[in-house]
Amino acid sequence: MVKVLTFFGLAAVLTLAVEFYARAETAEHYPFDQYAVKGLHKGEPKYPDFKNRDRDFSAYRTRIRDGLRRGPNFAGRYSLIVFGCGTDCSDGYLTDVSTGKVYALPLRGEEYMDLRLKFQLHSALIVARWYDLQSKRCYEEMFAWRGERFDQMAKKDVGDHDFCLLDWPFK
Repeated sequence: MVKVLTFFGLAAVLTLAVEFYARAETAEHYPFDQYAVKGLHKGEPKYPDFKNRDRDFSAYRTRIRDGLRRGPNFAGRYSLIVFGCGTDCSDGYLTDVSTGKVYALPLRGEEYMDLRLKFQLHSALIVARWYDLQSKRCYEEMFAWRGERFDQMAKKDVGDHDFCLLDWPFK
C-alpha cells in the first residue's frame, strides 16, 4: 500500500513539475520594443518637492531619493521603485529623474499580493504579475507609460497562486 501511495505521490509531483515547466517554456515574448523610448537622462537627478507638489509622497521620501540616486531604470528618464509594505504587500512609485515629479504605480497595496514587475530602461512598458486573494487567481497585466499616466494595455488570468510564485521568464 505504501509503495502505491509513494508512486502516485511521485507521479503527482512530476505532473505538476512538467505543467510548470511547460508554462515557463511557452511564456510570451513581451513587446518591450513596441514601447521603445529614445534618449536617456544623463546628469544629476532633480529631487521631488515634498513640501508642495509631491507632498502626498513625503512619507516615502527616503526610498524615493535612494531610487533617484541610482539613476533612471525605466523609460529613459524615470526611477521606478517597489518596496514591501507588509506581508505579501508591495508599494511603488515612479519619479521623473529630470523634473523630480512623483507618480504612484497603478498596482500597489495589499490587494495585489505577490506583485512582481518586469520593465526595462529603454521601454515604457511594465508587465505586472500578481495574485488576487478573492478570485484565488494569478493575473498578468501590461501597462504603457504615457508621460503623465499609465494606460492598461492587457490583463489575463495566468494560473493559480503557485504559478504567481514561480520565477517567470523574461523574454
